[in-house]
Parts: sequence; C-alpha cells; structure tokens
Amino acid sequence: MKFNWKVVLLFVLILAFIVPVYSKAVETGKEVPKSPELLDDKSSTLKNVNTPKNLKASPLTIPANSTIADLFPDEGMAKTIANQLGRTENNNFQTPTKTDWKVDDVVTEVELNRMWYLTSVATIGSIEGIQYLPNLYDVRLQFDKQCKDLSPFLKAPNGYSQLYRLNINNGNISDISPLTELSAPTLNDIDLGGNNISDLSLFPKLPNKFPNLEEISLERNNISDVSPLAKFASTKIKIFNLDENHITDLSSLTNNKMPNLQRLYVRYQTLDMEPVVTSSKYEFSIQPSIFGTTKPVKITATKPKATIDPITSKITYSAEEMAKKPFYYTPLFPGVTYSWDENFPLNGSNSLVDFRGTITQPLTYIEPPQVVSYNSGLTYEIGTSLTEQQFLNDVNLITDQPTTITSDFDVKLKNLNTVGIYWVAVKASNIEGNAEANIMVTIKYKPPVITADAEYTYLVGDKVNATQFRADVNATLTGEGTLRDDFIYKVRLNTAGDYVVTLTSPKSGYYEQDAIPVTVIVHVKELLELQIPDEFRMDIDANADSVPISDKKQTLKCYGSSGKAELEVIDRRTVRQGWTITGAMTPFTNSGGDVLQTSLKYQSKAPSSSPIYLNTTNQPIEKKQSAVTDPKYDSTVFNLEDSLSMEIEPNDALVNDSYESKITWTLEDAPRP
Repeated sequence: MKFNWKVVLLFVLILAFIVPVYSKAVETGKEVPKSPELLDDKSSTLKNVNTPKNLKASPLTIPANSTIADLFPDEGMAKTIANQLGRTENNNFQTPTKTDWKVDDVVTEVELNRMWYLTSVATIGSIEGIQYLPNLYDVRLQFDKQCKDLSPFLKAPNGYSQLYRLNINNGNISDISPLTELSAPTLNDIDLGGNNISDLSLFPKLPNKFPNLEEISLERNNISDVSPLAKFASTKIKIFNLDENHITDLSSLTNNKMPNLQRLYVRYQTLDMEPVVTSSKYEFSIQPSIFGTTKPVKITATKPKATIDPITSKITYSAEEMAKKPFYYTPLFPGVTYSWDENFPLNGSNSLVDFRGTITQPLTYIEPPQVVSYNSGLTYEIGTSLTEQQFLNDVNLITDQPTTITSDFDVKLKNLNTVGIYWVAVKASNIEGNAEANIMVTIKYKPPVITADAEYTYLVGDKVNATQFRADVNATLTGEGTLRDDFIYKVRLNTAGDYVVTLTSPKSGYYEQDAIPVTVIVHVKELLELQIPDEFRMDIDANADSVPISDKKQTLKCYGSSGKAELEVIDRRTVRQGWTITGAMTPFTNSGGDVLQTSLKYQSKAPSSSPIYLNTTNQPIEKKQSAVTDPKYDSTVFNLEDSLSMEIEPNDALVNDSYESKITWTLEDAPRP
C-alpha cells in the first residue's frame, strides 16, 4: 500500500494551528488569580506571592483512557488527586465543571496540567505519578510511615518550574538526594517535618539548586549533628526550623554562611542518655554538655529538684531526693531530667536562635541482693586443709546482682580436726543491703583404704573360710571400719572356675565413710587338668594361605592359630598315679559336604611308640606312669606341631574352600596298660 504523505502533512499543520487557539482561549477566559490561601505553618506565612500564569503542558504523554488510579497507583495518592481535581484553585479559579471525581475516572493531560495545588486527603504510601503534574505550585502531603522515596519527582523531564512550597510530613524519609537533583528554581519553602532524617550532609547543596529558598523546616526528625549546616551557604534563607530533634551542640554554626538568617528554631530537643546504675542512698551528679554557638548553655530546670554549680553547671541531685527513687513520666521510667531554655543572636542583632530542650537520664536503682542459688550442705574429711575462699567457692552462692560475699568461716571452722556438724553463715552484701544463707558443714572421718592381692588360686576340694581367704590374699584395712568380704557366697571350692570376691568396709556411723571396694579374682583349679588349644590348622607351611591342589601327595603339619599348638597336663594331686590322654576326631568336611579321605596322624615322642591315626574312637596317644610325690604340681607339655600331621591324596582338595574337623582330647586319671 502506498503512503499518502501529503495527507499527513496537512493533518500536522491543521493540528499546529488548533492547539495555540485552544490554549489562548483557556488563558484569556479568567482573571489573574489572587495569592493562594495557605494552610497554617508554624515557621512562616507566605506573602505577596504571584500565582503562576503561563501553564506549560507536560511533555510526558499520558496513555489514552488512563484513569486516576492508573497514573497514581498508591491508593492515598489517587484519592488525593481525585479530591484536588474538584478544587476551584485547580480549575483556573473558576467553578469546576466536575466536583465528584473518583479514582477510576478517566483523566486527561489538560486536566492534570491545571493542577497547581496538591494537599493530601489521605496518608500516602507512594508519590508515583507526581511527574504528571508539572505545574504544581503548592504541595502539602502526609506520608505514611513506610513512604520514603522522593525519586518520582525526578521523572518530570522539565522539573517543576513554578513550585513554590514543598511540604512532605510524617513519612520515613531519610535520603534527600532526589531533592539535590530536582529542578524547581522558584522553590521558596521546604518542610520535611516528622520524617527520619539524621544526616544533613546533602543540605548544603540545596541553595545552589533552589536559589530562592527562604525557609526550611526539619522538625520531628532524628537529627543530632548540625555541623554540615556550617557549609550551607545562602543569602536568601531566613527561617531554619530544627525543632523536636536531638541537638545539644550548636558550636559548629558559629561561623555560618547564612548572613540573612532571621530565626533558627532549635526548640523542644530531647535526648535519652544511656542508663546508669546508681544507689538511692547517695547523691547523684551529672555533668551536662549543652553548647550554644559560642559558649555552654546554662541548665534552667531539673526534675527532681537539684543544685547546679554556677561555674561548671554540674547538676547534683541530693541524697534526700534520690531516696525517693525519682521517675520521669511518672511512674513509667526511673531516672532524672534536666532542661535548658536560651535565646541568643546568631549573625548580629537581626538574627535569633531559640534553643531549648530536655535530657532524660534513665537510672537503674541498685536493690538489696537476692540469693538465687547456693550449696546448702558441704562435707569435708577430717584434717582437710581449707581456706575461707575455697569454702566460698564450694558454697557457690549466686545472687541477682554483683555483691561482696563474706562468712564467719574463721569463727565457726577454726580447724577441721574434729568430726561433727557446723553451721557457717554466708552473707552477700551491697550498698543497699544484704542477704544471708546458712551452710551445714559436716566433718567426717576419711574413708578406710583396702588393699589385697589381685588374684589367688585354690584346688577343687580345698577347705577355706573367709578368714583364711583374707590372709591368703594379704587383705588389709587402713582407717576406721571393719573389713568384710563375700567369699563364702561367691566361691564354689568343689567346682573349677574363676570367681570374683569383693572386699568392702561399709560405714557404721554417721561420720564414717564407705571404703572403696576392692575385687579379687579367685581361681579354682582341677587336681588333674588338661589344657588344649581352642583351634589349630593343618597346612604345608606357616603361612596362613590356602593349600593348593596338587597332583602329588602332600603332607600337612599342625600350626597354632595364635601362638603354639600344645597339649599340657597339670597334675596337682598329692599322690600322682599317672594319667592317659586319648584323642578322637570327626572326618574333615567342607561347606558343601565333601569329605577328605584321610585322618590326622599322631606320633608320640615316647620311645618305641607307633603312629596313631585318629578316628571317631578315643585312642590313647600319650600316657604317664605314677610319679614320686612332689609338693609342687607337675606339668607335662606336648607340642602338636611336632606330633600331629596328615597326608592329602593327589587332587583331594577343593580350591577356595576349607575343611573342618572336631578333635576331642580326653584326660584319664590313670595310665592305660
């Protein structure tokens, strides 16, 4: 499709002729308005202000059919715009054609361009959309406590050429950097009261940005340091309001750069000091530090009544007043207050500083101590070396606050050489009073000490009583008490085994203590005893690896699994008539049930002995004839590694499998024929 450029050009030219005619009709249809009626302001009254005449349409294009809520998404801001559109002041000071605006009504650029005055009718959470109001003259907004963003002002490309007053109160503004970039050359009055401003370092940039600025109000913020204002250079500024902050030092403003400043309001300052711990029994003093521009400011009032040193300004609250435990905001907060109220010139007689405020000093009054916990009873052994400090450490008396702890230890416990019960008073004190605790101290005998041999051996059939047992194990008791044991209850002398006997000495009186028990192992041995290895293996060598399959006959020897593989006969009989050892075995079988067709061969070292091939029948392998009576027991050892062997037929073994056999050794108490 071809584009007809001639039609477009004609349209543009017609539009260009129409717009000026419309604007002219708007401007010539009204008189120049009178000065606007402003709301009350504590700092100043706006006088002789000419209402702006030449409205300039915003270069921002408003999308067609935009509602108020579309352009101003914050509910409070949208309600405010709807309300303000119906004001006479925002309709060329003529009766508005529409007074019942709603936030969902469509609004035009022309209607927004007519808005000169903007006063909030609801708390505002965001000023987004204010860029569509380039012809604002007087802005008075109440923010909510979350609103802190001023950056939407910067979205107006040409700024606000007619803005005269900017009041934004009761929000959470702490960053004023958007104001340092705002184009508003006619701005005369800034009020940011009730916000969260604490840093004034950017304020010296404002005079260059707003050359007609005469009034600034920063009351009800969090300002304590005014030193950045020493660089605030302006010949226009007349009123600076810093009421209701936390300012106590104006010395940095001595050489200020505001020659035409008429009033510096620094009234109703408040400052809460860090709490101080003090006693209500003594006087309390404070050295205030309040400075004007050239000298310290005198304190003019205190609560409660106090004396003020005329030279140092030191404040002293008497002991009589402190005994009442004074409060401020009675009876909410314990503490004292002091105030100042002074007017003095700043830049000659035409300027005045109104400097007043109150400092609150919270106090934490020391109370008599309260005992939280302690050890009410302690026990020591007679003869213990004990100091008072060690005793107090053992008592471990805990109080609810720092105290000095003492006792009558030296009076009640002169020495610890006599058993008995003693009462010692422990006292925790501070300047307000004390608290006591009575400690029961018990002095007891030291526990007796038991000593004895660790083990002893008896033979089956021995006749032994407890007295003989204690003598046999060399049992002794050192100290107060009686030695006891459970020998007759624990040891069975007719049955071989190991028994544990406990020696004790229980206390018999209140001041005695139990001895630490001592145990003795009692071994009861058979008269004739055979000791055997739990297990052993048959192998071609000492290495504990698998026996390889071979196509030749292999001879295996006996090796102990841990240590030597031995049989030992211990004969403790008084008359030793000899004995016989027999052996039997089950066939070697693996996990799959395969059986080796071979048996163990036992070869005694006795002269003229023949090899014995073990089977399931008990066969004698060693014996000993009767011997001469000997007071000591007789021990005979047989080394199985030298006596026991077996032969494996060719290919008669499985790889990675083991064969096991159970060997039964039997000791008979007489030699076989």
